[in-house]
Amino acid sequence: MFAIIYHSRNFPSVEAVIVILLQRSLHTASVGCASYRFMAPKNITLLGQLDLSHEKFTLKVRVIRLTKQLTYDKKKTFRIDIILVDEEGTKIEAQVPSRWVFRFEKMLAENESYYIENPQVGENTADNKFVNNSNKLHFCPITMVTKSNDFVGPLYGFSFENYQTIIGNNILEKTPVDVIGHVLLYFPKETFMSKHGKETRRQNVQIQDLEGRKVSVTLWDEYAQQFVDYVSNNPEERTVIIIIQFGKVSDYRGCLSVSNWYFVTKLYINANIEEILLFKNTLVSKNSFENLSANCSKDSSSLLYYETDEFLLKHDFKPITEIQEITKVSRVIVLGTVKRVCTDFSWYY
Repeated sequence: MFAIIYHSRNFPSVEAVIVILLQRSLHTASVGCASYRFMAPKNITLLGQLDLSHEKFTLKVRVIRLTKQLTYDKKKTFRIDIILVDEEGTKIEAQVPSRWVFRFEKMLAENESYYIENPQVGENTADNKFVNNSNKLHFCPITMVTKSNDFVGPLYGFSFENYQTIIGNNILEKTPVDVIGHVLLYFPKETFMSKHGKETRRQNVQIQDLEGRKVSVTLWDEYAQQFVDYVSNNPEERTVIIIIQFGKVSDYRGCLSVSNWYFVTKLYINANIEEILLFKNTLVSKNSFENLSANCSKDSSSLLYYETDEFLLKHDFKPITEIQEITKVSRVIVLGTVKRVCTDFSWYY
């Protein structure tokens, strides 16, 4: 009896033990070596309110881009780069450094929402900033992550750039851009060897906005292949809407184009998302669809065609014997074999 009384005075009751265990289970749960809190934190800090003086705070955000940097042998992740958006639409870059990858790699996923407690805030000193934010977040030992099921902010965090701004070359170099448009033309995919001896793929595309302005797009490597695969697998598709997110504007020999930015860029092609569906519906309502279809051959069932196809469709073929009969300025196509090149005349080039 003495032993029983002794234990009852020095140890918590069964009810107390249950309460303690319940509190602990609600407070933290072990996932690998990281802590996963299940009780929704309060006092959320917005990304627009952050500055370098913040030390302990909680964010409610959605992961809109997550890329893993692999080791040389491609077997392990040595760094995780993340782009987050909060409920106000403000975006920020974040990074899980190599020493903490093992804690957070299995906890974070693209297109998921989280509470993130106590990350470190630092200045974004990188040459390439993929969002317009001078700050950057770093995951550290005291950082805690919780799934959020009540995030009401933007799902993708698009910030579409006006075509006129791009055409007017009013965007600074290394400034991130998002563009949306329907595909007017695409060109044959090019494959060549880079100066480093690596096979490189390039796909040039021309897109148009709802006001009829046109912008050139250059897709590289896996993005080029993604576009080619879509076209190959959907040969009957008449209207193709694409979104390039986290792209950049490039000026090559005076020609402006939007291109993917390393592997941070996301490419959406006729995806079942609100922005693309709204663009397509607006396009149809403005009768753009019929106007675009008129540019295609009568026998063509696809809106997509090469620039060479457009040239052949818009001009008439003429045999050489009929050229002398043309009485007005016009463009025609002549098919012939070059028998000799004459360089005796000064006007020849």
